[in-house]
Amino acid sequence: MQIPEIIKALAMFRLALAISLVCSLVGLVHASSPLPPGYFNKQFNQLVRTTYPHCWGNWNLNPDIRVGAIGTIDAKSGTFRYSGVNLDDLEIQSIPLNKSLLLSKGDVQQSGLEFKSELEIANEVSGTGQMTWKFAKRGSMVAQWALKSQQVMTDPVSTLYREIDTLKAEANNNNMLVDNGIVQGFGVITSVIMADAGISLGSEMSNSEFRINGSSELIRALTGQGNVSAGYYQTHVSGQVTSFIWPADITDTVETVPIAFTFSSIDGDRVIPGWLREISFFEIRINNLGSYHLRAELKYECPYTGITHRSATIYSYGDMIFGEIPIDATNINLVINYRTVFNNSETKKRFFWKSPLGSWSSGSYTIDVKGQWPSNISFHGYENGNGNGKKY
Repeated sequence: MQIPEIIKALAMFRLALAISLVCSLVGLVHASSPLPPGYFNKQFNQLVRTTYPHCWGNWNLNPDIRVGAIGTIDAKSGTFRYSGVNLDDLEIQSIPLNKSLLLSKGDVQQSGLEFKSELEIANEVSGTGQMTWKFAKRGSMVAQWALKSQQVMTDPVSTLYREIDTLKAEANNNNMLVDNGIVQGFGVITSVIMADAGISLGSEMSNSEFRINGSSELIRALTGQGNVSAGYYQTHVSGQVTSFIWPADITDTVETVPIAFTFSSIDGDRVIPGWLREISFFEIRINNLGSYHLRAELKYECPYTGITHRSATIYSYGDMIFGEIPIDATNINLVINYRTVFNNSETKKRFFWKSPLGSWSSGSYTIDVKGQWPSNISFHGYENGNGNGKKY
């Protein structure tokens, strides 16, 4: 090898070594830096919505979460700030749930007591047991809860309209009133999911471990199985794990704890049920995932502007959005026209919504159209953020 080639090779080696060192330092800084404020609360919200799409999660078991509580929600973190005031004289229904809520995110391994049927648990000889969760990466989390019931405000929309003066006064006290109109994010908790027992864990450091040991029956209850009974438990943490366990203390009487809730916000004087984020307008997206040519016709009504007509053509494998639909729009009619090989005239697929308020919590609704002409065509509609939707 010539001397210039040796010098070039050494330079390349030094460059590669420097890049490797920088990447290692960046990775080290990232691994040691704290998670963003409200990280686990935000992630818990997303996990809860896989089962309850219009709910907020109560990650830190905030006792102020109750039906009728007035306050503000930070839509970014999902944190509820209680105003200290509740609506009075409410009619509240209690709907039994009696089921488990099992949620996880990231790289989590669980070992210990196996999940069993209620009959197997009832026949099990009482004794001691242990559950262990290993978190390979920071930010991983798990939640296991035994749900008891859902407490629901009767006719929440009418109730909040009736209490609009009270809500405006409290909004003013919390700097959420502008030009005599309430700002979105301020409102009332309208339903709460209650749990008998459970545990939520979040790893703030990679390769962390959380272990709980004690009475088998009690540990099963704490992990979403069986009923809460007298017993004991101890916990051990290796690394750094945030934990919320209920009941925190075992007494003769164990009360339920709020684990998730729905929230109705106010926009000016307008009630928005099932509020999840600020909504200025609604929109409808149509994705043409096939070879059909589509013609979409939209009609809706507004209190001050009357009836509005809009239309658009969506060619093969194209898409379009009907945007800026006012949030006070009602009687929304959408007709999608297409032609089949057996029908020379247009075939129509119709959609109707009395009002998107309370059902399009994301502010957007999507319709996926599939089919290769002249085969069958299908329509799949869903609110954005809830891809399960409805197939037509």
